[in-house]
This record gives sequence, C-alpha cells and structure tokens, in this order.
Amino acid sequence: MKNDEIIIREESSYKALLLRKSWRMKMGETLFFIFALLALGLILNSDSTTYKIGAFVAAALVVGLAPFFYRYWLKPVYTLTRKELIIETRNKKMRIPLSKVDTSYDLRHFFLIDGKKTPLMVSDQFISQLTKEIEKRNRRKK
Repeated sequence: MKNDEIIIREESSYKALLLRKSWRMKMGETLFFIFALLALGLILNSDSTTYKIGAFVAAALVVGLAPFFYRYWLKPVYTLTRKELIIETRNKKMRIPLSKVDTSYDLRHFFLIDGKKTPLMVSDQFISQLTKEIEKRNRRKK
C-alpha cells in the first residue's frame, strides 16, 4: 500500500480504550471484578468497612488498568484508506472495504461492518475521517 493512499492511521490510545470498549472487553472486566470481590469476600467480612474500601479499590483498578492491558495485549492499530478500513490486532489483520462499512446511529464510535454493529476504539478525529469517507461514498452512489 502506498503511503499517499492512507488518510489516517492510529494506534488506540488509553482514552479510546477506556471509553470505547467492545462488549467482550466489558464482560472480561466484569468477570475479573467479580473474581476480585469473591477473593476479598474470602479474606474479609463482607460487612466490614475494609471490604467496602477494597471493593472500591478493585473497581478502580479494574477500570483504570484494563486499557493498559488491552493496549499491551491487543496492540490495536486502525488504518483508513480511500478504499478500505484496516483493523490490526495482535495476530489478526482485517481489511474491510469501505463499501461494507456504514454509520450506526446508536453511539458515534459504533459502525455497521457487514451489517454487524462494531465498536471502533479510535479517536474522534479518526471517527470524523471515517464518517466523511462514508458520506463521500454515499453521495457517489446517488
């Protein structure tokens, strides 16, 4: 691929990973938090103040540190060209033609890819560029 074809390329930032998670990531965080609560419950009395503080600290750690873990483990990189959206994660590279990408009207970071609602863990700038390319494509169709 030539560099002049690339419109925007970005690695997911901490903020994007914190705010724009997939349901699998949210489920993983929830399960990890439940495990932490169970572990605390085995060590401490669940009515104690220490348990409640521990639960709060566990929640803050799970939510606050998870994006660092995702970034290290998945290494997500998104590339937008005139013709396709490329999503690279740890061992997987998906090349999606822009003809198969459409906006979703739920949240700004959700897009329909092959008719399936998919969250993109990218910045607002990337979302704006992708939306512009989709609008250009839609105008050419008319």
